[in-house]
Amino acid sequence: MVMKCNCKYCKDIDYDNSEYFVDFSLLTNERPIGVSGLLRVKNDAEFLALCIDSCIDALDELIIVYQECNDDSPQIIEQKRQQYPDKIRTYFYRPLVLSHNLTSEELHYVSALEKTSIHLLSNYYNYTLSKASYRYAVKIDGDQVYFTDKLKMFCDAYRNEKPEKITIGECWAAMYIYNFVNLMNLFPKLLSSKLTFFIPSRNLVDKYKCYTLKAIVNKKRPVSFSGINLYTECGQWKIPIGDPAKGMFPPFNGVHDTYVFEISSSLYYNPRVIYSNNLKYGNCMIETFNFDKKLSLLKGFYKPQLLYGGFLWYHAAAIKEPEFTTNREKYKQSTLPLFDKKVNFFDLEMHLSIPFRRWMRPWYCLFWNKEWPELPKNDLSKINNIISVFSNIDLSNEKKKR
Repeated sequence: MVMKCNCKYCKDIDYDNSEYFVDFSLLTNERPIGVSGLLRVKNDAEFLALCIDSCIDALDELIIVYQECNDDSPQIIEQKRQQYPDKIRTYFYRPLVLSHNLTSEELHYVSALEKTSIHLLSNYYNYTLSKASYRYAVKIDGDQVYFTDKLKMFCDAYRNEKPEKITIGECWAAMYIYNFVNLMNLFPKLLSSKLTFFIPSRNLVDKYKCYTLKAIVNKKRPVSFSGINLYTECGQWKIPIGDPAKGMFPPFNGVHDTYVFEISSSLYYNPRVIYSNNLKYGNCMIETFNFDKKLSLLKGFYKPQLLYGGFLWYHAAAIKEPEFTTNREKYKQSTLPLFDKKVNFFDLEMHLSIPFRRWMRPWYCLFWNKEWPELPKNDLSKINNIISVFSNIDLSNEKKKR
């Protein structure tokens, strides 16, 4: 049966909107081994090209689905499609998507929609997912610059069909870390700068990372990642410690919303209402990933079937215009140096006005302290050049004043 939307937003359209309803039976199709990137785009021109360049070598294909834009995003997408014709496939998503900064009337309207409505952000994501050709998929965001080598290492693990031997030490490290995470979730006050003897060593975290890659090779388990929010001031890279309720960014993003996973009929996106006083996003109808029950996260527990891969990208949303210019005063007392001196997890947490989410605190603690010295810097100069082009602030003059 062909589905169509005849709502008030579709009554005057000049196209057939039936193609935007997702056929979930497609998710059961047999697919070749490989990793598809899923990129949705709306007004992401600033960092879009760099985002694509940073992930394309690691992926077997990149599916780009874009909405109507007020910037050069469509032109950049076409340029990149021509640059990478064997890897990039593009689609235009024409229906209006009601997601962020919704009025009370809009929120009431979308809350009553069927889960399959073409006006939901979750359907936009599922439409993108349905276009994937390969067996595994990962969400890509247009304002994130990926750590190419690390992303490729994980994608290679999904492509690898030769079993890897997991050592006793790696198994022990994984169990120790999972027990540590569960304990810290049950008793969060134990995760303290005064009780650092509880915290697994960097060597154990290294062994857990080896275990994670081998578990992916052997069992193709899903893995979750996080990112680092970027800020810059006076020529110095910073990490923000802002209050989201004031339209600012905390240190990290990606709280169980970015995975590499095997495409199946049980893994897709559902709508989720967020009632919020967040100045940037307001009331929202966002997407949430529908994990199979055996992989689901219980509050306070991290299931061993779901792996954690640490930090995988720099998130550039805080340095996009016009927010970068308009929020300068807000961030003056709400950043810490990213590279000039060691900023450990407890330094970050001590300065936060809103604490990290409880179930992510132990993972942030372990991986920030381990990966901070290894953060890649090769793309930061490119990010800085983009800021110089788009920003309304004279960064060179700021640096002189410093």
